[in-house]
Amino acid sequence: MKTYIVNGNVCFEENTEICDIEITDHYISAIGVNLPRESGSKVIDAKGKLVLPGLVDFHSHFQETVGPHTSNETYTTGTKVAILNGITTVNCFVSQNFNQSLSIAIGSAVEKAKDKIYCDVRWHITPTRFSDINYNDIAKWIERGFTSFKFYTTYKQSNLYLPYEKLLEIVRRLNRYDPTIIVHCEDEAVMNSARISNGNPKNIKAQAIIRNEEAELFATEKVIDICKMTQVNIVIAHVSSADTLGQVELAKRDCPLICEVTPHYVFLNQDRYLQENGHRYLVTPPLRSEECRELMQKKILMDYADIFSSNHRSYSKSDKDRSKIDYRQNPAGIPTIGALFYLFSDLFINQYDFPLHIYVRKLTSNPARMAGIYPQKGVIAENSDADIIIVNPNGESRPVVPTLVNSYNPWEDFNTRFSMDYVFLRGQLVVKDNKLIDEDNMSGEILCETD
Repeated sequence: MKTYIVNGNVCFEENTEICDIEITDHYISAIGVNLPRESGSKVIDAKGKLVLPGLVDFHSHFQETVGPHTSNETYTTGTKVAILNGITTVNCFVSQNFNQSLSIAIGSAVEKAKDKIYCDVRWHITPTRFSDINYNDIAKWIERGFTSFKFYTTYKQSNLYLPYEKLLEIVRRLNRYDPTIIVHCEDEAVMNSARISNGNPKNIKAQAIIRNEEAELFATEKVIDICKMTQVNIVIAHVSSADTLGQVELAKRDCPLICEVTPHYVFLNQDRYLQENGHRYLVTPPLRSEECRELMQKKILMDYADIFSSNHRSYSKSDKDRSKIDYRQNPAGIPTIGALFYLFSDLFINQYDFPLHIYVRKLTSNPARMAGIYPQKGVIAENSDADIIIVNPNGESRPVVPTLVNSYNPWEDFNTRFSMDYVFLRGQLVVKDNKLIDEDNMSGEILCETD
């Protein structure tokens, strides 16, 4: 049976227009005005609603262990909150530990997700071994759809740190596969200098002093040089300062560099650290000053950002509370995936009436391209997956809820009137009126070949 979405304000990549969409099985089969309808088909009238591609979260963390802490967001709970809030594809991460093969690392993530997910999932991978044998292993996984990689210019203690020379070598070796390279940019030397001069490393405010804006900007400038030399697609992850945004924008003239922005640095500032429960807001990079937050907001409204992602990390309240005395015991990260669309939509649509299609592609086609899943995902077009959300922009005001697990809500001050009236995943209606139609229907698929 076909499904028709009619009269909606449909968001395409280059414009929005009122038209109809025909869904046949898993795919969008036709788009047009007053499409002829098959007898007995299902019709959804979307008049006055926004009809958007299913959102693609480019950066989210589920069920990961970092040091002594494990995220309390499983693939099941994480994809559940994602689909309820219009995200039909989530990109997570696999990091290779020093004592395991890449195959074992990927297999462990797959085991946690397979047959347990409400939306589609794929992974960025972080290899940590780079002999010729390991490069051959990496190539095997690229052929299976693992085409995006994340690397770090920090985190020596976690065996993730790469000096810039090594990062350049890796990018050059991977270049033949047309990869997407994601880089967490914070410079170790700059942070070490700030660490020496900071008097109280236990204080949470020290986080902002040590992991400062200069550390991010310096590392980004080094990565820009790598991008210019290699002409490989590079994404600067979770940009936290307006100066970094500006440098990336200038570099785009000479190389395929783009930047990712998360809600943390657009809607929160480091004054949160001064509150009684400031430890709940610890993230890396840390929250910045109010002046920096305001400049970040101005620059993304000037279209500097390319991708909006959640950088979702959820930890139990007890894990977060252990860091009240010493912030170094804090598992950095806050839950955001359920807030992603509403926070940015309120800013871009309600407050500034930004062109809808330009805003929406930062949540859909841009991340889908970088993940190598466009035009299957991230766009409303014939023959694309029928991942479609129908949004009421004028619903009842309700709190923003970033996760369904037992974690602190850093977005408790924010409300939204946007309502997920319908969410389709590959042509199947899975959410109606902000609720799952069938709690037992975990029909998400893994988008990389894992067997």
